[in-house]
Amino acid sequence: MYEPEAHMAAGRIIARHSTNRTDIRDVVGGLIPFDRTSRVLDLGCGYGFLYDALQGRIRPATRVVGVDRNEVNRSHFEARVTRCGGVAEFHPHGLPASLPWEDGWFDTVLSIFSLYFFPAMVPEIRRVLRPGGCFVAVTHCNDSFSELNRLVRDDRVFGVLAHFNDSNALAILSPHFSSVRSVRYDNRLLFSRADADDLEKYLRFKRPDWMGDAQVDSIIVTTRDLLSRQDLVVTKNDIIYVCSP
Repeated sequence: MYEPEAHMAAGRIIARHSTNRTDIRDVVGGLIPFDRTSRVLDLGCGYGFLYDALQGRIRPATRVVGVDRNEVNRSHFEARVTRCGGVAEFHPHGLPASLPWEDGWFDTVLSIFSLYFFPAMVPEIRRVLRPGGCFVAVTHCNDSFSELNRLVRDDRVFGVLAHFNDSNALAILSPHFSSVRSVRYDNRLLFSRADADDLEKYLRFKRPDWMGDAQVDSIIVTTRDLLSRQDLVVTKNDIIYVCSP
């Protein structure tokens, strides 16, 4: 279970080492139809990562409902939504699960780097989304972290991310949505010898859900050894799906 401070620290590491200098949150924010949204459901909302980039986009008094299993995220999520001008509501529930809202209750549903934890939620997402509404899901591409797979000779360095990525997303989404549009966000993380500590912190953060039972200590030894001799470029391509009923 990701704690807010650790999650934010990992985000700062990604920002420092990304070769794509456009913040993915700005891209995502430009794809959400806030002009016709008064009720948002954010599944796996975490500490509210997205909302730091949404000031000026959300209409005042937009109701933003976050669902996340980690209660400690509540205050962070609520504060970020409030700074955007929205009205925050936080529900500490694990997913997948039935949602307590009636059919068509939400104008927009979001799942930002979270649907790989609960891909079985897609029919329920469709149920609570109104006709003409919008579902936006962000995930990693299948080629992400491939350099680490080759380096450590362990194909488990993708873990839960395999449950929803660009190789299977259409098969998961298309039965429930009449339109599924994708927007790629190509990126790489560049680590040099001086960045070995950052890479270790990032790997240890991702370890529980990303690497399965792969041995993170041996991976760190291997990557530190490589960084002592050369830079390491890690593919981290993401993809955004914009879905309509």
